[in-house]
Amino acid sequence: MPGWFDLYDWPIGISAKDDKIGKLKAIEMVEQEVQLLEQEGIDRDRIVVGGFSQGGAIALLSAYHAESQKEGKKSFAGCGSLSAWLTLKDELVTTSTTPLFWGHGQYDDKVLFEQQAHGIELLKTKCGLTDIDSSEYPMGHESDPREVEAFASFLDRVLYGDTNAEL
Repeated sequence: MPGWFDLYDWPIGISAKDDKIGKLKAIEMVEQEVQLLEQEGIDRDRIVVGGFSQGGAIALLSAYHAESQKEGKKSFAGCGSLSAWLTLKDELVTTSTTPLFWGHGQYDDKVLFEQQAHGIELLKTKCGLTDIDSSEYPMGHESDPREVEAFASFLDRVLYGDTNAEL
């Protein structure tokens, strides 16, 4: 099945093998799109990267991987990760100010639920990340209207400073 990168393990647990080459190419693709937005006058710190499953894994890498943060680049406005996982864990930035929204299904049998707590703990300890909004939902590898509402509130907060956003 086509995707952002190759998968070697199924389901995807904490010890899943990484396709480093594929993931670094995916980061480059995201960065090319970010550069196009910057050419249109949208600053990096006004851009939120996000995705579901593999897309969420790439969003996490785009926001917190050392390669993405070189050359003094600004942090993103935010990172949204839905039913995703943190990869290339030995290559994370040492500090990050990019706020994170991470939603995950408690019964996810594709990207195991353990990935959320594991990834958040690594981002806290390795990146010093403190602005984390994590939510869990009684669902599998899918989305929930409550998750979408929580993510929308996160976007309102990181893009507009609205801490009491109502949908």
